[in-house]
Amino acid sequence: MLEVEQQNQRNGNAAKKTLFVCRNNIARSQWAAGVYNSFRPGEASSAGTDVPGRGNYVAGWDDPARDRLVGVAAAEGIEIAQNERTPLDEEALREVGRVILLDFDALTELETRIGRQLNLPGREIWRVPDPHHMSMEESFQVFNIVKAKVGELATRVSLVGGDGLGSEVYMPTRA
Repeated sequence: MLEVEQQNQRNGNAAKKTLFVCRNNIARSQWAAGVYNSFRPGEASSAGTDVPGRGNYVAGWDDPARDRLVGVAAAEGIEIAQNERTPLDEEALREVGRVILLDFDALTELETRIGRQLNLPGREIWRVPDPHHMSMEESFQVFNIVKAKVGELATRVSLVGGDGLGSEVYMPTRA
């Protein structure tokens, strides 16, 4: 991961893609990438800190929560069933200009895996509850939290010269 971090810094972090990260890459990060791509097509991907390698798909996740979590997304117009579950690794970080960690656990697991704190420009932490063991209604509430946060991010990215990495937010002045 150090190589990717150094490459991003040398490139001035020119990559604009946003990577959403949660634990299993089943719900929150998949939902966030889907919503973000509805605003800015092809500009987001997702990954998980606890994904057993490449070639695993959301539809193949053997867990009773799968159908509920996929159903919540589908009801909101986001299809995730056929998406690959991506492990957080160097490949997932290539061409990424922003990493959104959807919970503190994802951050802790990421830093434990690499053995140090990752200093990637554009890193944000969103404390979004894990809907894995929630009811359908609670899962929709979490989806709405994700949708609102992604909408705010997409607006910020549009207002701050396309990368959204600055701390300043453009506020139009009255004439």
